Amino acid sequence: MTHLKSVAILLFAVCLTSCGGGGDTAIDRGDIVARVGKSVLTMPELMEKVPYGLTPADSVRFVSAYVHQWVDARIIGEVAARNIPDMPAIEEKVNAYRNELVMMEYRRLMYEQNMPKELSEDSLEVYYSRHQDDFRLDAPLIKGIFVKIPDNAPRLNDVKKWVRSGTEEDLDKIEKYQLSDPEKMEYHYFADNWTDWGKIAGRMPLDFNASPELLSRWDKTSEMSRNGYTYLLNVTEVLPKGAVAPFETVKETVRDYIAGVMRIEYDKRLRQHLYEEGVERGDVEVKIDLTTAELTKTTE
Repeated sequence: MTHLKSVAILLFAVCLTSCGGGGDTAIDRGDIVARVGKSVLTMPELMEKVPYGLTPADSVRFVSAYVHQWVDARIIGEVAARNIPDMPAIEEKVNAYRNELVMMEYRRLMYEQNMPKELSEDSLEVYYSRHQDDFRLDAPLIKGIFVKIPDNAPRLNDVKKWVRSGTEEDLDKIEKYQLSDPEKMEYHYFADNWTDWGKIAGRMPLDFNASPELLSRWDKTSEMSRNGYTYLLNVTEVLPKGAVAPFETVKETVRDYIAGVMRIEYDKRLRQHLYEEGVERGDVEVKIDLTTAELTKTTE
């Protein structure tokens, strides 16, 4: 396939040369496919861009499109550079952007090399315990059991009884029942994990608007029938809106926050270290009192 690519590209390069696209320069330097000003596209560079698996005809089409795009982009750049009156300002912006990219990459590498790979569970819990007011719930959390089952399902009354019970034995019966026809019955057990109330309420009929606090005990509002399905909801625990979110539900948020703070603090220390090191080597010289931002007089 590499051979086919080479043949296709060479055919295209010959076409460019014979049509006057490359001029004498292309004949004298056979590796040059295209040139705009000082920018040069060579045969090895072009070959790297051609996808593997193309037929010779497809390779020629790809090369033609790529070379035209390459030339167009640089022609526009050349013309723009000659006609924009304030090119030094453009160059300054380019350099500033490049420096910003280099700086960001350097700071990222330094942080990854010098900071801990993983925050301990203890450190997360300590922060959580000290800032619990920052983790108030915007919506209730619940634990429980949810089942959606056709109204005409066999042993429907047994399923209702098992959901109300919630014992390990009855939960096992629900799981086995679901396995007999998993496409018809929807079963979610979340009695061990706090779940956003909205995720469960969203599985209920659209006119269902009960609050989880009212459903924390079994009553009629936790069983309903709509459009041929029976909905069963057993809420075993509720944390209302405004309560402190459990640690396990916000642990990753705490981790991200602490990591972000650590990164900012490390970045500040790194900048200060580089500044002091530059001053000591003589690479950095500041003739402004940075504490008062006033120019200081210097003698020549």
